[in-house]
Amino acid sequence: MEIIGQKLRQYREKRGISRRRLVDGICNESTLYRIEGGKTLPSIFILDGLCKKLGIPLSVLFDNETVEQKQSIMHIKQKCRKHVYHKDYISLKMEIKNLRNLVEKVVENNDHWLFINWHEAILLHNKNNKPLLAKELLLNALPKRIESETAISVINVLGLICVSLKKDNEALTYFQQAFQTVRNFPYLDDETLYARICYNLASRYYYNEDYSQVIQLGKGLLTYLKNNSLFYLKGRTYHMLAKSFQRTGKYKLAEENMKIAISIFSIKEKEEYLTKAKKDLEDIRLSSI
Repeated sequence: MEIIGQKLRQYREKRGISRRRLVDGICNESTLYRIEGGKTLPSIFILDGLCKKLGIPLSVLFDNETVEQKQSIMHIKQKCRKHVYHKDYISLKMEIKNLRNLVEKVVENNDHWLFINWHEAILLHNKNNKPLLAKELLLNALPKRIESETAISVINVLGLICVSLKKDNEALTYFQQAFQTVRNFPYLDDETLYARICYNLASRYYYNEDYSQVIQLGKGLLTYLKNNSLFYLKGRTYHMLAKSFQRTGKYKLAEENMKIAISIFSIKEKEEYLTKAKKDLEDIRLSSI
């Protein structure tokens, strides 16, 4: 009982949420005060409501992982994400094995296993070129109730797999579902998750030639990146906006956005993107003549 209260308080303080704001519509403030102090054990319905507002699975309140185990698991997860970013699939495979061995020693945490399945699917898809097996693995692992960042990421990857399978309508549906979920999520530990999903959804709209949706999402994404001091996907977002403005005949805006994309790609030393953006800038200028 005391441990549950301590965990609730830790997550609440980490997210900067007051007791009054957290309990609104769930219970009264004094009840939460007693829960956090270990003086009372609430019903599962109250705990479920509090967890939803905090953006955490209910299960995290009941696991008994040690601090050392939590830190080790988090460290390996961070390494897995780094290997995915750098497309180092050999190292990723090794870290998944290490994570599996560690998770097997702790009380079952479904989110840990979902993370493992997520990255095993990435290996199947990107390294072994088996997108159908990757999709099947994720669909079997995905919980019916989406209550964690890991689950949202799985939906996003399902969208990417469908893109590779040329199942465009299905891909769009997954990206829309992921976007609606992440947009309403109360708190994100990984601030790049929103950016990834928003960009993927905008890319699908661009593919479908729905440029008004691309422009709306792109502007919103740039605002999000600015507010969260993120550089992630910034150049590519400006690039996609520039192309969308070009397609709608707004050549001045297209050129302005492409120039910004070029400056970002130059700073970040993204040679492939930089070359493409310079070529597209010339195309915009020719189109405006």
